[in-house]
Amino acid sequence: MNKFRMLIVALAAWPALASATPAEDALKFADEFVVPRFKAVADATHVQASNWTAFCADRAHGDLGSLKRAYDGLADAWSDIEFVRIGPAAIEMRVERFNWWLDRTDATGKALAAMMKAKPEDLMPEKLAAGSVAGQGLPIVERLLYAKGAPASLKGKQGARRCAVGVAVAQGQALIADAIVTDWIWVARQRQAGRDVTFVPFSLTVGALMADPKTGIRTIQHLPGKRLGVAGGEDDKSWVLIQAYARKAGIDLPRAATVNFAAPPLLNQLALRGDLDAVLNFWQFAARLAVKGFRPVVEIAKILPELGLDRPPPLLGWVFRDGWAAQNPDLARGFLDASFAAKAAMKTDDALWQTLKPAMKAEDDTVFAALRDGYRAGIPAAPSPADEAAAAAAMRLMAGITPAAVGGLKALPPGTFWPGYGG
Repeated sequence: MNKFRMLIVALAAWPALASATPAEDALKFADEFVVPRFKAVADATHVQASNWTAFCADRAHGDLGSLKRAYDGLADAWSDIEFVRIGPAAIEMRVERFNWWLDRTDATGKALAAMMKAKPEDLMPEKLAAGSVAGQGLPIVERLLYAKGAPASLKGKQGARRCAVGVAVAQGQALIADAIVTDWIWVARQRQAGRDVTFVPFSLTVGALMADPKTGIRTIQHLPGKRLGVAGGEDDKSWVLIQAYARKAGIDLPRAATVNFAAPPLLNQLALRGDLDAVLNFWQFAARLAVKGFRPVVEIAKILPELGLDRPPPLLGWVFRDGWAAQNPDLARGFLDASFAAKAAMKTDDALWQTLKPAMKAEDDTVFAALRDGYRAGIPAAPSPADEAAAAAAMRLMAGITPAAVGGLKALPPGTFWPGYGG
């Protein structure tokens, strides 16, 4: 079906187009149709990445059906929203990378053949992101699962190589989906380059380095000589802040410990198997480790005062063009009002979380409660000038540890935080 016709069908089927103004209609369409569907895609990518990691850890006994179900679920979720090619979805060719289609020259086959011969270090998600758009998305996974002889190949001699490709692409798709919302450092780098983007925060930096008490790791002093896992790469903000904290204790953590960077699902599995001693993971994965008995060794929020930061800097937020907001101030503020109203309700309303529970697919009530509490911990207060001040202070600190983490910037460019909302 033509993509434009799909959009018309979606609008026609959507019951909420009876608002008083076009701005309200647009806000409802974004809030009730677009955002939930992109979130469903992101959730499905993490299921797929987790299933590939689990299967490839034990191919002999792995469930091929779990890979196919995860792929089918992700393909279905993507088909609901793939026609939306504006806003964050349009940046960095995310749509094309996620699902390269109309492949008249078999670019997918060529990309897969190249990956089957690639070195392991070239199959890291960040390396794939810089490569062929045809080698990063659903068509690659489809060929790994559904091409003639593919299931047997995953179990056979080529299985390890095919697994490496599958895990890398699945992890890369999760990163693409998560990037629909991005962070203020990316915005600062775009501002410095003269691009018209700005940012309003909706989440705080509240992560923690987790360890099983059985390892004996209780403080930063116990980390030298240990095996650490870090999600988000070596430029991850929480990782840079932990390095700064370790330096105050006289520890150069990247040199003192063995540091492994990997995707969140893989890090949790390695930690639970005992192949990693401590893990710095995204909050939803840290919450699952806490349910398994892991405890925080270093909590970002608690070390900030010792680093000269009087409050957590914002982590994620809404990104949009300054010029668009100037032309549509009521629409921009209305969207942000809706976002913060929803978060305010989620902060206190337990009944609301019960309505979300089926979609969360938590393994049990304990995991559900951990995910709910972890999400709540990251909900910021209403935006204020203090957010920009905290970000600027964090940027100066991180620039002194890992300049690449802040794109070589030494100060926060004016306009990084949108002045039209809060404060």
